[in-house]
Amino acid sequence: MSNRNLIKKTPGKVVFGPDGDNVTFYSSSGISCELQETLVELPDLIHGASEQIVTGRLVEIKFTPTQFTAEALEKLFTHGSVRMGGSILGSTDTYVDVRTVDNVQRRITCAYIHQEPAVRCKTGQTILGEVVIRGIVGLSGNPTGLNAFWQRSTVAWDDDGWDPANEITPGWDFSWPLGTASAWDAIDTAEGVTITPKSDLTEDLSNRNGLINVTIQKYGVEITAKTLNISEELVLAALYNDLPLGSRKTSLGRDLKLNATTGGAFIRCFNAVLQPASLTYNATDTVVGDLKWMTSPLMSSHTKKHLLVSTTDPDEEE
Repeated sequence: MSNRNLIKKTPGKVVFGPDGDNVTFYSSSGISCELQETLVELPDLIHGASEQIVTGRLVEIKFTPTQFTAEALEKLFTHGSVRMGGSILGSTDTYVDVRTVDNVQRRITCAYIHQEPAVRCKTGQTILGEVVIRGIVGLSGNPTGLNAFWQRSTVAWDDDGWDPANEITPGWDFSWPLGTASAWDAIDTAEGVTITPKSDLTEDLSNRNGLINVTIQKYGVEITAKTLNISEELVLAALYNDLPLGSRKTSLGRDLKLNATTGGAFIRCFNAVLQPASLTYNATDTVVGDLKWMTSPLMSSHTKKHLLVSTTDPDEEE
């Protein structure tokens, strides 16, 4: 006999620990959780079958945040603050909970941001792209049991963090200030601005426990925009500026700034360097269209700063 009560369709939210319910993400497109195993095959030359041997386990969570609480935004951008060669997991385990409306919680006991989301600054579009979180065996975990990665419990559903005001879909003020008045102070774009963090990661695999650590080898931020009001002269000056061959392009970098017109979201890409551009001459397109910048931070107190995504205005804190 069929039982419709066994048909479960349960939207939910993602909660970061150990700060608790203040750091919450909702997604209108849902949350995907995949329990993964690394397998090797031992061929059987007599029976023609292959035996599968488990050599590693992890949990992968994917979601595109539609709405989030004020404290949550900074949680997703952590790679840039880690020194090259350092662990992106930190010295202690951090948990992430997936809670659904049927009062079930799944706790990933040792979680880390595997892929920072792209930041999409376009009117009417939510600000964040897809986030990928992975859960691995913790510092004192045992990869043999499922509880090392995935712990189910009953937690009452609440909507305390739900607020349509947390859906950031504004227009944006976009600038790459030159220091003297120019069109760089107020860049008009046709399709907004996309900011994409890029991380090169190395996984440390233990022969006994599988994946136990992830370190970062390279980090940078790419910014792309289809501009409308930037002239050919401005681009040529920003690209070359009488810079001789053999010189460092970091000297041509400037901080790129985006501020939500309604407040509540502020982005800084530090020492962004304009990349070689194409110029188009026709009656349809602007001469200067697609532009791309890459962050190339100058060293300051032995710390590299690439990207700041905040709910408070950093210019007011200076």
